Amino acid sequence: MKYRIRLVEHETWDVSSGLPMVTLRVYDRHDTLAEVTFRVDTGADLTSIPVAFARRHAIPFGTDSPSRAQGVVGSVPAYRGEIKAILGGREHLWPCLFVDSPTKLEPVLGRAGFLDEYAGAIDDGFLLITRLGPVRRFLRRCLHRWWELTGQVRDAAQPL
Repeated sequence: MKYRIRLVEHETWDVSSGLPMVTLRVYDRHDTLAEVTFRVDTGADLTSIPVAFARRHAIPFGTDSPSRAQGVVGSVPAYRGEIKAILGGREHLWPCLFVDSPTKLEPVLGRAGFLDEYAGAIDDGFLLITRLGPVRRFLRRCLHRWWELTGQVRDAAQPL
């Protein structure tokens, strides 16, 4: 199954660029569904939800093992947990950081969990999300192995 989602118009620093956003239904502490709009960020290791947002929408998280989340602009207190979300009619349990920040943050859909089951791409004003079934995941692993064996994979430190 493939989903085509129009990028949300956005302008920053006088540069117009579309934002990849997706709304998912996430289970709250009452076992009902809250609609949460995430910014899709495949550069983020984990999905993250601001603590204030989670409290406002009754999304459960624990505070017994605090840690820190690090990003481009610094680090903030965070709590490791998970969310149960629905994408395309399928339930998923994904790791999540609940970040406690004094600045206004928005929920972010990161790589862990999401990219294990879906491929994501941005193409000409659209976010494309494709569910990866077991056969496709197997074929991708074979292809990636072939690339490795034939020297077609570059190290990230190698200049292009």
